[in-house]
Amino acid sequence: MRTEKVSFISSGKILAGLYHDAGNARTVIISHGFAGGKDSDKWTLTSKALTAAGYSVLRFDHSGCGESEGAFDDVT
Repeated sequence: MRTEKVSFISSGKILAGLYHDAGNARTVIISHGFAGGKDSDKWTLTSKALTAAGYSVLRFDHSGCGESEGAFDDVT
């Protein structure tokens, strides 16, 4: 499994993510909960389990969370 940092733009802000490449086009997108983040233990372990099952995974920080641009106040 290969993991790479990725980024993309949403509403003019750069959002940070991680892509876990399991060598398969089947991909699960993980969107963390309110005030959470892509790097929580829950999503890290879930990503490992999904890639072990053959799924690629994209997990990312919403605007104003973790490594993504923006103010957390703008989320609400």
